[in-house]
Amino acid sequence: MDITYLRRALGSSTGLSQGQIGHVVHHLMRRDIVPNNGRGRPAAKVQLEHCAASLVALAISGTPYEATGRVIEWLSMPEIPTGPTTFGDHLASVCGAYPNDVREIRICRSWPHAVVVRANGIVAEFGYGSPEAACAAGYAAASVRSEFVIPGSALDALASGFQSGPGVGPRDSDASRAQRR
Repeated sequence: MDITYLRRALGSSTGLSQGQIGHVVHHLMRRDIVPNNGRGRPAAKVQLEHCAASLVALAISGTPYEATGRVIEWLSMPEIPTGPTTFGDHLASVCGAYPNDVREIRICRSWPHAVVVRANGIVAEFGYGSPEAACAAGYAAASVRSEFVIPGSALDALASGFQSGPGVGPRDSDASRAQRR
């Protein structure tokens, strides 16, 4: 998968405009959080960590520049209670699993907090679970919580792009190229 395909997949799965996605991804590239792609076959491929960083940046974006500065904080949130997994590692594994069993992911925009809800009802929680805990850690947490919800179907769409092989995505896989000949 390359950056262009990732941008298209993020647009179709999150419902955000290509302009907004492009702006956020551009700022992620400038900070070397995602690969600054060239064109064609020699272009750097997007890894699962880049997909996770892009999703988090889109979820917490007030302004794209501000979001890219905060994305590392959200990705490094530990599991509650303290677990070995960070939110970034967990999100990257979800982005690469097709089909996955995640019903939705709720990412808090107000302070570092995220909840992963699985289809079987198991919930994994990361970061600071309450505004009081976030304030105690030094974050200016608001009393009103704002969330960005990523449905499981969107995560399946992203994961299918990673499962499609070496091309830029499902549309350009070896099988579809052979059919066009």
